[in-house]
Amino acid sequence: MTTTGAAAFPGQKQLFLRRTYAAPIQRVFQAWIDVNDLIRWFTPNPQWPARVRDLDVRVGGGFVAEFGPPGESPWVERSQYREIDPPDRLVLLGHMTRDGAHVAITRCEIRLVDLGGSTELTLTESGSSPELLEDRAGGWGGTLDNLAALFA
Repeated sequence: MTTTGAAAFPGQKQLFLRRTYAAPIQRVFQAWIDVNDLIRWFTPNPQWPARVRDLDVRVGGGFVAEFGPPGESPWVERSQYREIDPPDRLVLLGHMTRDGAHVAITRCEIRLVDLGGSTELTLTESGSSPELLEDRAGGWGGTLDNLAALFA
């Protein structure tokens, strides 16, 4: 779902996605900060391998993720942790490129709510151009589906 609202990039539309996972909040939070977990789910298509490197979980640190169809140039996302508030909230600043060309710079906020054994995740992203917002929604949708599979 997309909507207009106050954002880190004023005047930009925002992307809102909400999911509920059958996992405790600490486990869902860990999936965002553990390299072995990220490799398993941080890709929009389960058929596309994910590579994650340079993980540094601290404010100002981050990671580099590469994903894409086998045999094609990957998308490269450099994410920086801007805020870390375990186990409730993460804010990431992401810069995505493909073939060395700029694709998007976004601010992504992840909020987690403990539902007593399961966890509600809300992802709010801003910064994508309106043309890219629908692509980002589809990409995040698949990625968040992969996250659910991690807990199955």
